[in-house]
Amino acid sequence: MVGCPNPKLRDGAMSEKMAEGLLRNNVLIVTTGCVNHILAQGGFLTSEATERYAGPRLKKVLTAIGNAADWGAPCRRSSTWGRVSTTRGSTICWPRSPGSWASSQPASVAGSAPEFITEKAISIGSFFLAAGILVHVAPAPRVFGSPSPFRS
Repeated sequence: MVGCPNPKLRDGAMSEKMAEGLLRNNVLIVTTGCVNHILAQGGFLTSEATERYAGPRLKKVLTAIGNAADWGAPCRRSSTWGRVSTTRGSTICWPRSPGSWASSQPASVAGSAPEFITEKAISIGSFFLAAGILVHVAPAPRVFGSPSPFRS
């Protein structure tokens, strides 16, 4: 998940609703950019959030990680790549070459900007598309332009 808060969508808490739905469906969320702040303010960056929101399989994995690290609590639900460090995660998401150790492991990865507001989110989405990764952007970007003056 990437992106800055969109004032037009903040009342709908789009990022928080998406995060909650993904977690309940056992999806590990990796974040970068301003969405880190949104989820932190929503209480999603704590071990308690793992207990509250994570589905049973994700909770089991994150609890095992927390126990192995001797934290006394489950690992939090997300990895945070920092401000806008999408390329840091590209080695996880990039399609594997045939014959590599990971080529037989299906990677279920998608990129999302649930509160798209700036062109930066579109450039990050383009990065994911170039990598062959599914992209979600909301609201739909205005890429269709205006009616052509050359149409008859």
